[in-house]
Amino acid sequence: MALNGLGEAVQAMGQSAEAMTHHSTALSLALDTDDREQQARAHAGLGRAFGALAQPRRAREHLQQAVALYADLGYPEAEQIRAELAGHKHPS
Repeated sequence: MALNGLGEAVQAMGQSAEAMTHHSTALSLALDTDDREQQARAHAGLGRAFGALAQPRRAREHLQQAVALYADLGYPEAEQIRAELAGHKHPS
């Protein structure tokens, strides 16, 4: 989905708030169309954006949802995101 791609591109440029907008819209569309791969990609993008904005609890929530979706689909991205989650500390 192009919106997730835009979110990833602007996140790479350090524009986390804009990335969140693209990923949120992508997630809504993916939910409407039952596109689980794009749901996972949007959750991963939202998790990374929230992490960059120093919101670790929300980052973990989205990353965990991405892992669950990717794992259910049998995609290798689940392992990559599990490694990212290991780098996020639990909020106190």
